[in-house]
Amino acid sequence: MAGGGAGAGHRLGATVGRRATRAERRDPDGGGDRHAAGGPGAAAGRCAAPGLRARQWLRPDPGGACRHVFRLADPVTHGTPDASVTLADPRCGRVQIDAWRELRARGAADAPITIVRVELERLPRRAKPPAPLWLAWTGGELPEDLADLWRDYILRFTVEHGFRFLKQALGWTTVRPRDPKAADRWTWLLVLALWQLWLARPLVVDQHLPWERPLSTSQLTPGRVRRAFSGLFALLGTPARPPKPRGKAPGRRPGHAPGPRSRHPVTRRRPKRAA
Repeated sequence: MAGGGAGAGHRLGATVGRRATRAERRDPDGGGDRHAAGGPGAAAGRCAAPGLRARQWLRPDPGGACRHVFRLADPVTHGTPDASVTLADPRCGRVQIDAWRELRARGAADAPITIVRVELERLPRRAKPPAPLWLAWTGGELPEDLADLWRDYILRFTVEHGFRFLKQALGWTTVRPRDPKAADRWTWLLVLALWQLWLARPLVVDQHLPWERPLSTSQLTPGRVRRAFSGLFALLGTPARPPKPRGKAPGRRPGHAPGPRSRHPVTRRRPKRAA
């Protein structure tokens, strides 16, 4: 059912120093848009995080043989990047983005990979500089502006927190519909509910808990709005008419036999095997 609300053009993942991860993950209820800097990229490739074991890559020489090793933790093996861009961000200061094309993983010489490194000068509320952010790009061509990869990575937290809020607060995966079309309708219904929470921000008053910081109206997260949304019901009312007694239900029509309901295969995730 999660596929009904995750229609993204490409998935984005990355690995970064743990300081950066904790610094960006601050809103558990989908309010991560305050940390986004820029819009999503329009590239058609796939950007993913290099695995824990993929810390070194192979670079082909002019003859085509992959002999030169590119290690993420060893700047001596990096050489001159194939593309670079430097920009200034109001939150992170100087941002340096470098890309190395035509790298190969061991055992996959026919699958070229582009490695991208993002270095930030600082992070909000952090005194020490963060560790470099490494991205692995596969598939289509890199975006013309390398900064789109970094901006997409920041927006990834907004998307993930939105999915978490839909599941934990609005009950996205609680309902178990029997028909795929019903699952799609339930997904779109929750999407509309999420938009109502966003649009209702100017109409509610922040009801923060004692350990939470007060937020202005423009910064209220969907979880904060949902907490104070009950106060709007008395003002909005309901378009439904009062219920009227109808007596006893007539029941099923004589001779009507609906038959057994349609069955659909259940997809289950297999447990991960130990490495």
